Amino acid sequence: MCRKLLFLIFLLNTALFAQTAKIIKVIDANLFQLSDSSFIKLAGIDMPRIDNPDYFLRKTALDALEYARNRILYKKFRIDVILQNEYKLVYLIEDLPFGDKNYNLYFLEEGFGKFINNMDSNDYKIFSAKEKLAKEKRKGIWKIHNIEIFDTLDRDFAGSERQDPALTDSLEYLILTTPKPDAGHFISEIILAPVGGIISSIPAALVTGGLYAAIFGQISSTPYDALFVGGVGAILGYLAGNALTVYYISEKTTKKANYWNLVLYSIAGAAVGTGIAALNNDHTRQGVVHGGFYAPIFFSSIGAAVYATWIAPDRFPAGTNSKIEYSNLKPSTADHFYNRSKIVEVNLFRIQF
Repeated sequence: MCRKLLFLIFLLNTALFAQTAKIIKVIDANLFQLSDSSFIKLAGIDMPRIDNPDYFLRKTALDALEYARNRILYKKFRIDVILQNEYKLVYLIEDLPFGDKNYNLYFLEEGFGKFINNMDSNDYKIFSAKEKLAKEKRKGIWKIHNIEIFDTLDRDFAGSERQDPALTDSLEYLILTTPKPDAGHFISEIILAPVGGIISSIPAALVTGGLYAAIFGQISSTPYDALFVGGVGAILGYLAGNALTVYYISEKTTKKANYWNLVLYSIAGAAVGTGIAALNNDHTRQGVVHGGFYAPIFFSSIGAAVYATWIAPDRFPAGTNSKIEYSNLKPSTADHFYNRSKIVEVNLFRIQF
């Protein structure tokens, strides 16, 4: 009888405190506005705010905010209210044909925060398991080991504690989250660089050949001159595109490759490949001849990849000061100004409360 009564109370609570609503605004990593103008936070997860003075936590909060904008903004959810104060503490549930999707758990699994048992529920085992999974994968806040020294991540900071994130930042997050170049990067560079080179060689050939034909076509001694010039343009375009592809891949690593050095190493690799092709120019060994023909193409990619993986200087050399000017870290971009505007917006919102 007692169990039946408790189950009935549970059903009544679910009916009273569950609702369907659309999220119309992502204000912070864990602060959202619903279509009925109320505000919610996800239960069971303690997430840093985007005005956190610690750069690592602030960057993680911005990642969570962007994740929320891409995954839950303008979507309808079932809102299970756990607690109601100036905002609602909720489970954010998406009803799917083959089961429900609890976004509280997904935010924990992505490492955007740590588990906090503010739910008064037996679900803590499931939530703890998701937190453990994020720790094991070193995702989000778990990229550093001492995160648990923080009593709480979503806290109000004193005025003397608050810093302008656009002015002073720590390199800790960048160093920890920027991968060192490895065999995977090297292989991807030598595979993708020829693709980028071929793509850029086509317009380069058309432009150079077309310009030559337009300017010198009337006095050309042979109709193949424009084709020859177009071929030269294709080679230059290939080298440029080859180096550019390796440059963009290496930008994701701790190596700081210079683009023009990549071009030089591409040329050097192509020269080595040409030498190999010339040494193997034996008409009685057709397979080697054809293989040697492609040697300059692949060796130019290998040359650029070798430079980007092992020779280029480190992006974060030993002894780098942990505090640097944000403007020296990267140029001002639309994202930079967007992040600053979001921080101002959030601060104004909290002042209203």
